[in-house]
Amino acid sequence: MARKKELKEIEDKLYNYFSKDRKIASLKFKIEVLEQQIENIKKEKIDCTKWYSGINWGDKIQTSPTNNSFAETEIIRLEERKEQRISECLQEIEDIKETIDKIQKENSIIDYNIKFLGKEEKQIITYKYKDKWNEFKIARELYKDQSVINKKRRKILNDIIRWEEWF
Repeated sequence: MARKKELKEIEDKLYNYFSKDRKIASLKFKIEVLEQQIENIKKEKIDCTKWYSGINWGDKIQTSPTNNSFAETEIIRLEERKEQRISECLQEIEDIKETIDKIQKENSIIDYNIKFLGKEEKQIITYKYKDKWNEFKIARELYKDQSVINKKRRKILNDIIRWEEWF
């Protein structure tokens, strides 16, 4: 039973391995979107020094106990919200970068050891886990019997389990 579970975990890792480039590309695109949002928020920020030149005593301004007008208080509140949004975007970017690093780390063992497989073994796992073909279609493509493909696939999976045990 444990062996079946190991085989299923390895198959999941192979599916993830062959879809990692697409996942990483989509995560990098999300980082670009977040960076663009940060730039847009920074453009929206108000530079208080441009418009604040001191109190014009001719205007009637209501002040609060903090000596800030309602308008000043609202501007400060809005600017603090913008700073919070920027902070949240930066945190999300860091989380995404961490996820990319994790994906690359998880796939490094398979990536390294796949180089040592034979041409036919590489074709089998590429067809099965990247292209998501069934064994019958793989057998037809490689001019082999389906049982031969199944045996080779199991052998490859067992080899990968051994790679995992080494690290």
